Amino acid sequence: MKVNTDSVLLGAWAKVGACKNILDIGTGTGVIALMLAQRNTDANVLGIEIDQHTAEVADENFHNSVFSNRMSLLNVSVQDYAVTSRIKYDAIVSNPPYFDAGPVSNNDKRKISRHTETLTKKDLIKSVKALLESGGYFSVILPHIMAQEFIEDAYSEGLFLNERLDVYSSVQDGEAIRSLLLLRRNSNLTKREKIYIREDTVESKYTKKFISLTKAFYENF
Repeated sequence: MKVNTDSVLLGAWAKVGACKNILDIGTGTGVIALMLAQRNTDANVLGIEIDQHTAEVADENFHNSVFSNRMSLLNVSVQDYAVTSRIKYDAIVSNPPYFDAGPVSNNDKRKISRHTETLTKKDLIKSVKALLESGGYFSVILPHIMAQEFIEDAYSEGLFLNERLDVYSSVQDGEAIRSLLLLRRNSNLTKREKIYIREDTVESKYTKKFISLTKAFYENF
């Protein structure tokens, strides 16, 4: 499985500690879902993925993992699943397909994974609200420039920011590249922090904070 930094950050940061039912929206090949199953050994984890081929890969990865008895996969859109699901989740995570800049790709799979055509921000928020337990947690990673708009859209639907982690490529960078958000039904911003991935752009040495957060998932740490 290909593992990118966004997936590792979300999988390591998302709040799932005491949760029993976890949902990964847009699971892709299942990387984040597997990370969450590793972190919480009691939880049942469901990944949903709209692309059929990618869903098949995720399903195979789940079956081949040591957590296979607690993992499942559905090839379905979250909009449809939010209508039919009888389960409420105490933790929901998503690394959604929000890269708005640039022309839409001619390749359908890239359209699905990199653009908002199949899942708008408001669709995601409404679906999460329908699927989230009253005391549940929704963790999401977004391009930093989209974070504030997403927070405002979530607020209008009754989901409120509780924690935020802004991600910078290196200590020298003045602009964050990603934002990790934790939203809940209650309004209580308790923490806002930042994390730098690397000490600098020359030696590419990882920061202690990044290593501490992600070391369970990187062999060379």
